Amino acid sequence: MKLALHQSTWWGLVDDVSGMKFAKKVGFDSYDLFPGRSLSPKDGPFFRNAFKTSGLTPSALTLVGGTLSDFNQPVREFSLGWVKGQLEIAYDIGCEMMVLALGSYDWEGKELDPKIQMAWLVEGVKAVGDHAKNIGMKV
Repeated sequence: MKLALHQSTWWGLVDDVSGMKFAKKVGFDSYDLFPGRSLSPKDGPFFRNAFKTSGLTPSALTLVGGTLSDFNQPVREFSLGWVKGQLEIAYDIGCEMMVLALGSYDWEGKELDPKIQMAWLVEGVKAVGDHAKNIGMKV
């Protein structure tokens, strides 16, 4: 069993590397990334080095994917591409999985049947899951 600490613990308090070193010092084995912004390919080397320096292992990337069920198809398509890209960067960093937070139902059943929005969400999550499986990660 790994004991992991979530990156958001330190938001606004300390930088990533200092937070990771402190997490290791107090007994954590692993670290979950949730940077509060989009990861870029430049983040791969930074985080790989930070994990090596701190002695922690990367566990997961937490990502909010609420727009996978957006009313507008172009937004859903963009979101799917963005989530897949974040998944690939997390894989490059060494994360074993992605925790995908899906948001909530926004239309309250007034303008759009919830079953329609749920179908869009299921379609998007299946596509993310297939992509994760292809690169060796879990969602």
